[in-house]
Amino acid sequence: MGRPGKFPAQPVYAGPGSGIVLSGLIAPFVLKAFGPGSWWIVWWTMTLLSIAMTLPLLLTPFGAGGDIADATPVKFAVRPALIYLAGYFLFGAGYTAYMTFMTAYVLDAGAAMLVIGAVASAFQKKLGRRVANGE
Repeated sequence: MGRPGKFPAQPVYAGPGSGIVLSGLIAPFVLKAFGPGSWWIVWWTMTLLSIAMTLPLLLTPFGAGGDIADATPVKFAVRPALIYLAGYFLFGAGYTAYMTFMTAYVLDAGAAMLVIGAVASAFQKKLGRRVANGE
């Protein structure tokens, strides 16, 4: 699983694809159960799902026997990185908004949510494998 001594990349790259598949499986049922205008319930459901999928990462030990006292203190200035952080945030916000409406457009065109999720998941899986193999 990944390169020796490195954090395995598969969980990082499997997350988005898994989230897309799970949201494709969950969202239609939530929308059907609560009716029109219940999009906000879907968003809260996805928020809870994201938290549940994040918990195992928070409980995973990183490193082998290192202690915080052994760590080398490093100074990090946020100010020089703010432009990159803002750009990354805006990219994520734009991507989320774009894919929300693109998915609705594709659904209206007749595609199944499960198909959309499966294609996105397969792409993320392939990307994760390539990164894990150092390609």
